[in-house]
Amino acid sequence: AEESLERYLEILKNSKTNIPPNIIYVSHKNEHLKDETLSSASFSSVSILKSYLSEDILQKALETAQKELVVYRKLMRLGSEAYPFGLITQKREHALYLGDEQYHGYVVWPRETVYLIDLLEKLNLTKEADKILLNNLDASISERIPFYLSELFEVPKPQEMPENESENPT
Repeated sequence: AEESLERYLEILKNSKTNIPPNIIYVSHKNEHLKDETLSSASFSSVSILKSYLSEDILQKALETAQKELVVYRKLMRLGSEAYPFGLITQKREHALYLGDEQYHGYVVWPRETVYLIDLLEKLNLTKEADKILLNNLDASISERIPFYLSELFEVPKPQEMPENESENPT
């Protein structure tokens, strides 16, 4: 485990974004495949290992996530502002969610949002964390099932939305 942590920290140190690439180790051949796609899973690893990382690395990872992975949603019931809602699963070409092929694509999994909130709190950005929590509560109320969120949310393209329709993840 210590060797794996050291390898992870080395990869992170050499990353331009301070969000590690997705890495899959193939143990029977002692090879690894590297996927450079930014993802909520790679960001989550930074949050999980935050006690081993410097504040500079955490800040840079957060800035990258805010620029590349964070999805905003307009409040529907608890206000009218647009606040961060969650992280897209993978930074890929946008595609509408039609089924299993897009399950790991350009969608938001609310269960990944906890890692974003955790890192914000670690960096004493509690007001930003509160906005995410408010937005997720608003989403659950707007779906008429308070305190429950769907497993995933599709992220519509703004130019695909009919006039007067919400651009919010659905």
